[in-house]
Amino acid sequence: MKRRKQAIERKRKEYESLLENVFTDKQETLDKVMWHQISIDIPRTYPSINYFRNQTVQNSLARTLYCWATRHPASGYVQGINDLASVFYSVFLSRYTGFDVLSISDEQIDNIDEKTIKEVEADCYCEPDGFEEFHLYTCAALLLKFGNVLEKMDFQDVLLFLQGLDRELLAWSPVDVDLLLSEAYMYKCLYSGKV
Repeated sequence: MKRRKQAIERKRKEYESLLENVFTDKQETLDKVMWHQISIDIPRTYPSINYFRNQTVQNSLARTLYCWATRHPASGYVQGINDLASVFYSVFLSRYTGFDVLSISDEQIDNIDEKTIKEVEADCYCEPDGFEEFHLYTCAALLLKFGNVLEKMDFQDVLLFLQGLDRELLAWSPVDVDLLLSEAYMYKCLYSGKV
């Protein structure tokens, strides 16, 4: 546990340093193509959930994604990673503020201090196993959850179903989300060779 805390602290400092270098005085050094793609995807991130339309949340999530992508140049930023990062962001925001992210108001978000927002960003950035690895197991858990429905569909219907999944997920309770993420973690432990 001590090594995990040390690793998280090291990654938080790394994130703070990236923020300072990239977003404070050297914004002209941004990878314009990557920043453009993130800027396109952020408004598409669960647009039916009010708090993802909040400018503070959008800016914060964009910074997190950009820093993460620059730290992982082999994969960089790819479409869809915003959807996974938004789950981590929601969990950490809820943990730090105590707010239910599905019912949080713009006023409540705008009153969250900058230090808390930066801690949420840093924890998303330094998720120990990274988005790309956990993403695989989250997708597997989702596919297993909806497997019976998907098996009866043709390819085009599967794509339409998966594109509309955010509406399906809105009906989920926090317990449903916790269960899905727990299943994803279980698959990760079983199949990645890590504990």
